[in-house]
This record gives sequence, C-alpha cells and structure tokens, in this order.
Amino acid sequence: MTPSEELFSEIKRAGYPAIEKLIRKKTPESTWLDYKLTLNKKTGKQDWDRTRAHFSKAVSGFGNSDGGLLIWGVDCPQEVPLGVIEIPDAPKLAGKLNEELSRTTRPSHPSVENLAIPKSSGDSAGVVVSYIPVASVRPLQAEQSSRKDFFIRAGESFGRAPYNLLAGMFGKPPHPEIKAVFVLTLAYSKSGFGLMKVAREDAKWLDLCCHLIYENIGSVVAREGFMIAKAFGPDMLNFSPSGGEGVWTHRQGSARQGEIHCGFVANDSFLFAPWESHHVGKISLRFPLSEGGRFETSDVRFDIIAGAKGSVPHQLGFELTAEQLNELDRSMTESGHSPVEFSAEAQVIGPVNIGIGRLR
Repeated sequence: MTPSEELFSEIKRAGYPAIEKLIRKKTPESTWLDYKLTLNKKTGKQDWDRTRAHFSKAVSGFGNSDGGLLIWGVDCPQEVPLGVIEIPDAPKLAGKLNEELSRTTRPSHPSVENLAIPKSSGDSAGVVVSYIPVASVRPLQAEQSSRKDFFIRAGESFGRAPYNLLAGMFGKPPHPEIKAVFVLTLAYSKSGFGLMKVAREDAKWLDLCCHLIYENIGSVVAREGFMIAKAFGPDMLNFSPSGGEGVWTHRQGSARQGEIHCGFVANDSFLFAPWESHHVGKISLRFPLSEGGRFETSDVRFDIIAGAKGSVPHQLGFELTAEQLNELDRSMTESGHSPVEFSAEAQVIGPVNIGIGRLR
C-alpha cells in the first residue's frame, strides 16, 4: 500500500481528527501530499475557477507520477500546513469535483475519488480529500490549466513534464495490472489446521486462514508473476500452497515465533491472461481454547505484495485486533454460523469459491 493509500484509508476511517492530526504534526507537502485552499484570501470568497484549474493540474501531475492525495481547505503557503479554513459546503464541492473528472484531463482519470470530510456529524462545513492514484493510461494532459500542459509531481509542487519524459511515456506498450487479494476464513476446529471443523462447544482451536489470491486485472498478458506474503500473530502459524496446475514455485519461506514469511514466483512458461485469478495458497493461524472457555487471541496482521514483469507492484495490508477476533467469536456463537468469510476489507461476503479461476 502506498503512503497516499494508507493516509486516505486512515482519513476515511478516522474522519476529521485525521486532518487535525496532520495539522498538529505539521506534516509537510511532499511528492504524494498536497494542500490547497478553495478560498480566495483577497476576496474572502470561494474561488471555483482556481480550484478547478488546480484540480486539473493535480490529477495530471499525480496521475503521471506515483499518485497522491490533495486535501482541500488547508492553509499551506510554504509546504507546512498552518491550519484549516473550512469549506462551507464540503459535500457540494466533492460533487462538483466528481462532475469535473470527465473533462479535467485528457484522457480522463476515472479512478480519482473525492471525499467530503465534515468537521462534525450533521455539518456540511469541513474539508475535501481528493485521492489520485497512478493513471493506468498516461500521460494525462491538464485540460483546465491555462496552457493545457502535461504535469508531473516533483518535490512539493507540480511541474511541467519535460520533453524527454513525455517522449518516453509515448509509445510505451501497455503493462499488466496485478492485484493482490485475500479472503479470510474463521472457523472452529478440533485437530489439525482446519482439518476438522466443529461447533463451538466441541472446539479446541479457533482457526483464522488467509487465502492468497493473485489477479491480473489489466488488459494485457502478465509474465514473471510473483507474490510475497507475511503474517504476524500467534505462536502457531502454518502455510500450505494450493498445489493447483503447477503454476507457482515456492522460492522462499521462513517461520519463527509469531511470524511467517513466504514467497512465490510463477513458472517461466506460465502466462496470466487478462482478468485471470489464481489461488496461491493459504496462511493459517491458530488460537487455543483456554481453561476459562475463551480463545487466547492476539493481534494479527497480513502483508502481501504481488507483481509481474513491467507492472507496478501492488501492496495490501490488513489487521485484526484480539478484541475484534473475540467479537467475531461471539457473533459466530450467537448466529450459529461457521465458518465465516471476509474480504480484504473485512466485510462478510458469503460463500466464496477458493480455487483456480476468477474470485466471485
């Protein structure tokens, strides 16, 4: 996960306090973070024309570079934020920016997200956060800037892309786009790593399994695929490969108390077609039942990196606290359902076909 993705996820989760934290810590502008006001200080009014022009420049600059985050409503005249000057109607501005997307750059960048962050519940005043990932089709031309230039992010500002860089971007063949996905399953067992699933009253273990999925969501064939996975949690961890079709070679692996690492490289002759998925294997974590009838849970974390020749590696991380696991245990007991399955965003998604093929 890139720094801009991590910060955007934190802001979506924590809301306005995450913005206040950036101000309090004086988090400066960088290659992936930009602050801008929508207010014209001279007139004291909201300046939509200037906002639209800078949005066009930012989508072009971040999209042509490594992606980034633009926070509207923060006063930052010299790299370090001074404070928030709230946007009177943040949801309205977010809506206008979304409407502007189709004409802000050429070609358009539909993956941009504009999110209103109100200062308090029920209030429309606040800030707007624009998450601008790397564009899948580049270069992007800023259609709303005065000269309709191509921009890149350099340091804490946007600069016009030099000729040599543009020449290199033009004529490049399309690249595969690799996505790492995992599905978590939670079940009660009596022996082995998930070999005997039982009801809660017969259980000796609570098993958490992380199924590793490799996807090519791009429009071209992917070669030389790889995946690296790490898990941190209880003392008892185990890895088992999928064993499907001889696609992957287990190139590295290590396990020590509370930690396991494993890496895979696709066999030389194997090609991943566009929108093809493969189940690589699973990492299993076990929590024993204590004498008091509670499972001895602990905080867990999964980190995954997947990529291929010519692609930008995709990183994915996920955490579950001991208390969250205990709550899931209580929920499973009350509902009588076992196992329970979750997507990477920890939402219940129902039956999942874990195996070779597209994850649906």
